[in-house]
Amino acid sequence: PLLICLGFDQDQIKIESVIQGIMSNSEVFALLIQAQDAFGARLGLPDTDGLSLTNISRENWSIPASTLIQVPEESDEFRRVAADFDGKASSIVRIDRIENAIWLMQYLNQKQIVDARLGYDETEKLLFHGCPYAAAEQILQQAFDHSRIGRNGTYFGHGFYFSTSRQVSDRYAVPNPSTGEKRILMCRVLVGRSCEGNSTMRICPSNYDSTTGASNTYVVYSNRHVLPEYLITYK
Repeated sequence: PLLICLGFDQDQIKIESVIQGIMSNSEVFALLIQAQDAFGARLGLPDTDGLSLTNISRENWSIPASTLIQVPEESDEFRRVAADFDGKASSIVRIDRIENAIWLMQYLNQKQIVDARLGYDETEKLLFHGCPYAAAEQILQQAFDHSRIGRNGTYFGHGFYFSTSRQVSDRYAVPNPSTGEKRILMCRVLVGRSCEGNSTMRICPSNYDSTTGASNTYVVYSNRHVLPEYLITYK
């Protein structure tokens, strides 16, 4: 168990000190969410390296489930994602928002580390990942699988590939044979400082966070650098 001291100042909650023990990310998160619900306050999430607080909003998130929430077609959210996807919604069958509290925590913690090292916070990009129809479901359940690296080439490194171009990602989006539908993941990707990659790279070089070799392609080597946000099904 983890014994912590929480300080309460009017409607603000903060961690004063860690007294003893350890607790998993999910358990700490659940504890703090319970405190937030009790006091109605905006709360930060703990950084595993020092329990410093990273502020986030709980808007659009169902905690602690890891699930898909269909985005209504008439919503501003749907129109925004559709515009980021290809500027129109005519080919989109549905958009699902991806909710995973643990992935969110890990990503924010990693971004905090990268931002501090580089001295600025513009370290992420909104990128696309195309994959076979069934593989998208596997990614959502188990994150990106290192054992699948290399199936579509390792030209810029042995990592997870993302693109700024939906058209490029579409090449790897193998359709469902019965419906013809395809899937692309829209992700926040922590590219940080990027260097030119090559097929010999199995990890990111020291002091870099991603590799690239083309203006629209980025490769990262850890799930902590990826936060899948939307699953887009289209034809």
